Amino acid sequence: MYDVCIIGGGPAGLSAAVGAASEGLDTILLAERMGGQAGTSSLIENYLGFPEGISGPSLISRARQQAHKFGAHLSKCCVRRIERRPEGCFYVHLINRTIVRTRSIIVASGAQYNKIPQATPYEGMGVHYACNQGSVRRSCKCDTVVVVGGGNSAGQAAMFLSTKAKEVHLVVRKAALAATMSSYLYERILACETIKIHYETEIAQVSGYGQVEEVLFKSNERLQVSDVYVMIGASPHTAFLKDVCDMDSKGFILTDEAYMTSVPGLFAVGDARSGSVKRVANAAGEGAACINKLWGYLHDR
Repeated sequence: MYDVCIIGGGPAGLSAAVGAASEGLDTILLAERMGGQAGTSSLIENYLGFPEGISGPSLISRARQQAHKFGAHLSKCCVRRIERRPEGCFYVHLINRTIVRTRSIIVASGAQYNKIPQATPYEGMGVHYACNQGSVRRSCKCDTVVVVGGGNSAGQAAMFLSTKAKEVHLVVRKAALAATMSSYLYERILACETIKIHYETEIAQVSGYGQVEEVLFKSNERLQVSDVYVMIGASPHTAFLKDVCDMDSKGFILTDEAYMTSVPGLFAVGDARSGSVKRVANAAGEGAACINKLWGYLHDR
């Protein structure tokens, strides 16, 4: 039986794994996909200790090495459901029918990408939900691309693509970006000549023959484009917690100030937690901070 089972392999989960394992707790981390949304980011520039910025994959790779260093077990698998046993421990049921027994759980399952219905038929044919070297086609150097979203992920994607594409069109539903995007990023976008912002509109249609070729905005503007990057946030990945703990109306997990859920021994951190700040640094901070309360919980038992 493990002392703690962490569900999720993004910054919050890996930070919790490093913190728990370094405190001598027998730790296992379960993740269907390592890295979370941060793992797909082209460049993170406001993370402490990296003044030149760091790519999401590089940051996640370093975090994994650090977790391994302290003895955490990392396993690629999918959680089906959680069961709290009468004796107070938990059984984590996996899709492959394996059961992981643990004294406590930290849910850091993050969120899954929100999609645009009009764009989903072109997934893998010019529609992307991540923006990094792997997702940018080599031919993009002369193409016109669209980025949909008003948060930091969209802003980072637009800046990255501005060095690859002839034109970058940033599509924003709201009338301004200041409230949803970091100031440094917003200012860079405004100063970039290859980025054009389209405020108060959305994509109405995506069309093409076997590949994205054109988008139509709700403002009736049409653009000939090669790629569409959809960066409109995410919904919590918490279906496996149904009827286990309290969640808000959108499925985000409710916790107290110390990240404890309504179930003793079950904690939640990062983007899956209700009220969390959707930033890499905040997620990593929550993962580390909850270890103190978890340690106290295990000690009292």
